[in-house]
Amino acid sequence: MTSSIVQKAFQTVIKRPGKVWGDALLIAGVSLFPLLYMTYRGWTNGWLIALFVLALVFSILHWKLIKTELDDCFSKLLILTLASPFLAILLSQLLRDDINIKAYDGPLRFLLAGLIFLYLKHKQIDFLCMFQYIAPISLLIAVGAIFYNPETSNYWGGRYASYFVDPLTFGGYALVIGFTCLFLLNVKKDRLFLSALKLLGFACALFLSVGSGSRSGWMAIPFVLALWVFINRKNTKLVINVSLVLISALVIALFLNENLQHRVLSIFQEIYAWMTNQANKEEGSGGMRLTMWRMSWVLFLESPLYGYGDPVGYKHLLEQPLLTSFAGPNALGAITLGPHHEIFGQMLRSGIFGLIAGLLLFFAPFTVFIQQLRRNSHNLAAQVGLAFVLGLFICSLSIEVFNLKYTTSFYALMLACLGAQALSFDQRASS
Repeated sequence: MTSSIVQKAFQTVIKRPGKVWGDALLIAGVSLFPLLYMTYRGWTNGWLIALFVLALVFSILHWKLIKTELDDCFSKLLILTLASPFLAILLSQLLRDDINIKAYDGPLRFLLAGLIFLYLKHKQIDFLCMFQYIAPISLLIAVGAIFYNPETSNYWGGRYASYFVDPLTFGGYALVIGFTCLFLLNVKKDRLFLSALKLLGFACALFLSVGSGSRSGWMAIPFVLALWVFINRKNTKLVINVSLVLISALVIALFLNENLQHRVLSIFQEIYAWMTNQANKEEGSGGMRLTMWRMSWVLFLESPLYGYGDPVGYKHLLEQPLLTSFAGPNALGAITLGPHHEIFGQMLRSGIFGLIAGLLLFFAPFTVFIQQLRRNSHNLAAQVGLAFVLGLFICSLSIEVFNLKYTTSFYALMLACLGAQALSFDQRASS
């Protein structure tokens, strides 16, 4: 009796329920993996492994059912995308005759998420039903952690972060998660509490982003907001109200926070100085990033087929005139830690294979979500997925967003969950 009651409850989230214990673990996994993403080390990695084991067991027992989920071209594209970082590392290492097992740590997480995606697509789970609560709560927890552990911010020079997440990553991901709260806002259908929770989550994201000083995340704001306005263009009242509140909040923050004023103005000043060569091209982090992008392209052309592996592979070229002719010592030193650009980072690691993998990780999901929106503009998972990928793509132009294990796990799981729900939208809607 109890089991049947639980199964009926699960059917509100899972269209194809199965064993109670399996469905309970599945719901727990997709609900909780974002919760402590930025505040507890190993949290998201642990849930990725748990969901993979669950998907693996189901696939072994019901392989024919899982195989049918590959019938459409968009599912195949997402599987190829999730496998591409692993394949890029493998092919480039084989061509270099330089096998390094540690290099597979992050790409393996993308690969594991491929099977999770097929499993979620088969189960037709309503991920956003749970994520609409978890996303804002996770941001509230992050704000609480900032005030509960002020020594963490002190460690990062007063910038908001956590004990294992640096300010650039912290601010960028906080803002992107906050934008998902905004895209999930539905004042006509949501209860007042849920609407308030989503708006509070978005406000927390802005607060964390400003406190982190991460300009990488700020660059995404106009692009993602433009997307939100376009999607909600028929709801004029909502667009105007939210836009006015947001613009007013940003203006007030700029007037009250001198550091924020300086950080925003420096974006334009550093780019202008670099392009006009009025000052040292490495003056400020913005100018140094532009120099490192140029260095990355030159290094890529020196080894376009298979790249260099880790930065040690191109260290011997940093003293050569092909780089020293335009790069100063600060940029030459900084690029030994990576180019601060996700796609360039993939290119330096794995050459042309890395370039393909880097492009797939962003533009393949773009294609899938846009095509699903063209089929049905009410596909909420496609809307949220498009905002999530767009936000991280803009961030990736100035930081490497997948160079850490937990960021890789988070992005892989978000693609798996949002992709699975977006592609099964029509089937869920018809039921």
